[in-house]
Amino acid sequence: MEYLSINPSERLFQIHSEVESGDTLTIQKTDWLAASKQLRGVAFKLYMYLASHKDNSPCVLAADNTASQLGFSSPSFWKALSELQGGGYLVPIDGKRFDFYTAPSSGHTQGGKEHV
Repeated sequence: MEYLSINPSERLFQIHSEVESGDTLTIQKTDWLAASKQLRGVAFKLYMYLASHKDNSPCVLAADNTASQLGFSSPSFWKALSELQGGGYLVPIDGKRFDFYTAPSSGHTQGGKEHV
C-alpha cells in the first residue's frame, strides 16, 4: 500500500474490488445485495462510498467531512466503521489503515498475514 500522509482525524482505506471501476459505480450485484442485507443504513452508505473507488486505490477519509458529505454524524461514521469491520468488509492494518473489500473478507491477506 502506498503510504500517504494523513491527519490524526483521517483514516486510510485501500480498496479491493473484483470489478474495475471508472466514473461509474461498478460492483458485483451479489456483493452489494449481500451488503444491503447485512449492513444498516449508515454503514451501507459508507460501504457504497468506499466501493465507488477504483480497485487498489487509496482513499483517505476524515470523519467530519465524510459524514457531512454523506448526510450523517461523525459518531455515526465511527459506528459504521465498526460495523463494516465486524462484517468483514474492513480488515485493519493498524489503527489508521484498513483494507476494504466489497465482499466480506475470509482469508484475505495483507503483508503476508492472513485475516479472517
